[in-house]
Amino acid sequence: MEPSQVLDKVLEERRPLKTIARGTAVEGVVGLAAAVLSIVGLAGMYPETFLPVSIVVLGAAMIIEARMVIRRFYSVMQELGEVQGSRTTSGGMSIEILAGIAGVTMGLLALMGVNPAMLCSSAVLVFGAAVLFSIGTITMVNSIIASGFSKNPLLRGMAASVYAASSDVRVLVGMGTLTLGIIAVVGIHAQTLAQVGVLAVGGSLFLETFALGEKLADMFQDNRP
Repeated sequence: MEPSQVLDKVLEERRPLKTIARGTAVEGVVGLAAAVLSIVGLAGMYPETFLPVSIVVLGAAMIIEARMVIRRFYSVMQELGEVQGSRTTSGGMSIEILAGIAGVTMGLLALMGVNPAMLCSSAVLVFGAAVLFSIGTITMVNSIIASGFSKNPLLRGMAASVYAASSDVRVLVGMGTLTLGIIAVVGIHAQTLAQVGVLAVGGSLFLETFALGEKLADMFQDNRP
């Protein structure tokens, strides 16, 4: 079976088109919750409580996102017979899962009063690194899925451009969050910088899931052969 036929088979499953295009809305909602909690903390309302909680929530969002990316990519690679390749890529996304677990753990420990400034700063550093590590895999999976929705080369080119822009945003968010985490670990405005880092990552998850995913889904819905 040709790769194009396999992709057509995978993409013609009885799942709603919008679900395929944007994956799942869960990580977007959870990411938004983390961003809102960090904003509340930045506003000065119990930051010592809302910051660790936002880190726990963001860690959960990253775990959900990584699992969904692995599931979607594995389904395609399994049909292609490239199980080893799917495992390799899944190993790459496992870094984001480990980062999410580490974030949840550090956030809970911080809530318990165990060196909250250092743990929250370290969690933000880990989140930034995980965002950078996940860029290649997420972009590839989304591009493969999007390429099967339309035979129109113009639309495929538009989708590639949108995902390229999304990747650029993830690079900026990842590098920015990583930098904020490093500065916070040093002890310079640790609480504020950690809250900004959570806001950046949580906000980017929400925007990618709803703004980007919804727009692409609508575009392909109107032009699917």
